[in-house]
Amino acid sequence: MAEINVESKTPEEFENSGSNTIPITSLERAKASIYTPPNLGGDSANPWTAKNVDKFATKDVLKEYRKVVESCRFFYRRDPLPSSVINKMVDISMSELKFENKGVPDNIFRVYESILLVLQDFAEQCALEYLISGLIIPEIDFDSVGKKELTRRGIKAYTSLKLPENMWLRDPETISINSPYIGNRTSYFVDVPEELIQFIKSEGQYSDGTKDVELYKQLVEEYPEIVQQIKDGVVKFALEDVQATRRRVLSDSPYPTPYLYPALESLRHKRNLRRMDYSISARVISAIMHVKVGTDEFPLVSEDDMQLEALQSQMKWRDSSGKDIERIFQLFTNHTVEINWVFPDTSILLDEKKYASVNTDILYALGMPGILITGESVRSQSSDADIALIAPERTMRGIRNKILPIIRGIIEDIREQNKFKSAPEIFFTPMRLVEFNSFLEGLKFLYDSGNISRTTVDKEFGFIFDSEVKQRAKEQKILKKYDVDEFAPVPHSNSPGNTENSKPDTTNKPNDDDNNNDDTE
Repeated sequence: MAEINVESKTPEEFENSGSNTIPITSLERAKASIYTPPNLGGDSANPWTAKNVDKFATKDVLKEYRKVVESCRFFYRRDPLPSSVINKMVDISMSELKFENKGVPDNIFRVYESILLVLQDFAEQCALEYLISGLIIPEIDFDSVGKKELTRRGIKAYTSLKLPENMWLRDPETISINSPYIGNRTSYFVDVPEELIQFIKSEGQYSDGTKDVELYKQLVEEYPEIVQQIKDGVVKFALEDVQATRRRVLSDSPYPTPYLYPALESLRHKRNLRRMDYSISARVISAIMHVKVGTDEFPLVSEDDMQLEALQSQMKWRDSSGKDIERIFQLFTNHTVEINWVFPDTSILLDEKKYASVNTDILYALGMPGILITGESVRSQSSDADIALIAPERTMRGIRNKILPIIRGIIEDIREQNKFKSAPEIFFTPMRLVEFNSFLEGLKFLYDSGNISRTTVDKEFGFIFDSEVKQRAKEQKILKKYDVDEFAPVPHSNSPGNTENSKPDTTNKPNDDDNNNDDTE
């Protein structure tokens, strides 16, 4: 085939030269153009329009909310940073629950004390759901508890009580919220899961073929109307008397804003960086071993195929299922064999700086200083740790204010179910986000100056003043009965109620006169 060269000649010179060279001036120059995909809806000059903005919202608020909840749950389970922040906020805000007995009889008070640990676990569950999805819809099922179970719980004054035996939260991804155009009343609907529809229509059979007839009978016995409606094709039910709690609702949507929502964009970017690292790591693991046999001076020819087969046989020595059993093996070759390893560039994999900016954006979005996560104040965006903790403390107090009415509602339901005349007051013990010594000094100053009472001081440390006074009175009776001092003896200290011991002991001690006489003599 003749060689074609491109030279700069005029058409006349090209015709007279008789050469097979094509003049550049005779070629038609290509014009630049932009390909516009039909789904973008732009013009030929610019495929992007004002509508093609980088946004997460969609017109379907229900679909958007469920997609957001799914993303928040994913990053809570997979990313250590949001998981650590949320767990810290739940652990700190959901401090110990305690009862304050305001004239409640002891027998009734023991009933409430028996479910204190259950209420603590349920409060933490509510706080976790409040931060991840922003929506809490609690369901409390009461059941009769017999004398045997009450005795096991330390309640001996009653033979039967109605207590909460099942406390759970509805899945926000199955909830639809409708709000009217006027007013702030909202309607809540629950979508029946497809698994439950299959279970009821098949009368106790799961989609995988297993059966649970006893559970199906229980559903029919306790919820006969719901079971019948599901069989008739109803897939959505309205919830009545809903005690729902929503986090930061905007005016354009009845659905709440989850705590992780502002950080989702940064979390996705961080996830893409991790995918890049995984891809590079996979290439490093499957590195290429390049074996070159022969050189320019001594090439491998067809007659030397036996040498290549012998080399492969040595490298696959004691091979099993394509895996080398021995990582170190001996290889014998001549000087024409060269083995090289081909690795991808791993410098970007070992560079941790690429995560620094995105982690900072995530912390900014969550409003959480580093001192609560790692105990360091360097990355807390504040030179004073106490100032950096002001915003997180307000956030955690807001969580407590949302969860506490739910717990108090359970206490009130117990009172109504059992027709008790009174119920104790329940509260969270105070959070401690400031330095303990500074807090103690401030509390001592207020008490010494007469601005706070002993009840307030005890409550700040999680104690009830009335209970402590009663306990001290009981202890004093026991100490008096066995003639034991109220306080442990301390050298040169007064014993309680004994003023004689306040005099100094001068037994077997020389007086000043004796000492003076001895000195004179």
